[in-house]
Amino acid sequence: TPYFFDSSASVISSRIASSATFALNLGVCVFLFVISDRLSRHTIHLNNWSEFLRPPLLGAVSLFGQASAGFGGGGDVDTGAGAMIGAAAGVAVPLGRGFDAELSYGVTRALDSGLDGTGVQARLTRVFDRGGTAPSGPSQDWQVSIGLSAQSPNSSYMKSGSNAGISPVMQESTIDLFISDATYLTGNAQTTVDGGVAGFAIGMIGLGHEFTLSDKWRLSLEGHVGAAGGGGVDVGRGLVGSVRAEIDYLLSPGNAVSLGIGSLRAIDGGVNVPVMQLGYKHRFSTH
Repeated sequence: TPYFFDSSASVISSRIASSATFALNLGVCVFLFVISDRLSRHTIHLNNWSEFLRPPLLGAVSLFGQASAGFGGGGDVDTGAGAMIGAAAGVAVPLGRGFDAELSYGVTRALDSGLDGTGVQARLTRVFDRGGTAPSGPSQDWQVSIGLSAQSPNSSYMKSGSNAGISPVMQESTIDLFISDATYLTGNAQTTVDGGVAGFAIGMIGLGHEFTLSDKWRLSLEGHVGAAGGGGVDVGRGLVGSVRAEIDYLLSPGNAVSLGIGSLRAIDGGVNVPVMQLGYKHRFSTH
């Protein structure tokens, strides 16, 4: 089955992805869980929650429709409790064997408040395996991770100034692109699943380096920058940074469980918290 990765901070697994879209000037953050199936190419596109039949338009150029669901908040935008849905249609143009350029127009709706928004999105999609062609050239290593993290709020964590009932637990999805044997680019998307900050979401990109400690253990060090918003959390204008160390125990050459500790800080907001993370990692190669 062919795999796709979208350049707009989407994070993939074999069937599920998480996408974060940010507006730094407003502190708005939208986090979408997405699954799709491009039937006309027998592919799975990992940026859309549901994608409908994709007929060819002109040669390899094709049309597609998609739907999404997730969470959003921040920037004084009334998204209620944060639940959001969306739908869009667009056109895709192959750019060689490894990439597609896509342009789509869609609508997003906040379920609780009824707030609607429309917009145009241009994106570059990384095609892991287009299908019908034999692998060639050098391999490229990737790693996908899923997990949960917990934040311990500091005194200025909430805009309200009160941390009563606040204990955020975040679901995390991450993809790493190795640029050498041990150094990688990383993209991380997070959304709250518990802890009194409904609609709070984070998306970051960064750089990491791993150290092999033994046949079963690895240590990774990472630094990130990105955007966050929603849930009444004081992230200022939305710009955040973080550092993290993770220790991995290898279950097999391509699979590991991970324990991480780090910190998250809003550049001009009140958030400055320690973070603990537990996750699962899967490593694979493409050509």
